[in-house]
Amino acid sequence: MMRVTSAVFVLLSVVLAYLRPATIVAILSVSWGAIGSFFLGPFVWGLVSKKVTKFGALASGLLGLGTCVGLSITGMAPAESGTIGMFVSFAANPLLSLVR
Repeated sequence: MMRVTSAVFVLLSVVLAYLRPATIVAILSVSWGAIGSFFLGPFVWGLVSKKVTKFGALASGLLGLGTCVGLSITGMAPAESGTIGMFVSFAANPLLSLVR
């Protein structure tokens, strides 16, 4: 059953990409912006600082993701909302790590 479902998903993706390539670009922009917004701050600060806490990493990730999704819902372009979400996550991580 999983193979059939996967094949149908791939077929639908190919048809969508052929008929509406802008849709694929929009979906990828939103998804990569959201992923970057969640992981950028905790990842970078986790590499360069020993003072980052688990709470700070999770809270900054959620704050960055919430910013990205919130701005996307209000109509901002996905690339811009993702970039702002990444900046929020990056800036919030060391500050939120001070809390715990």
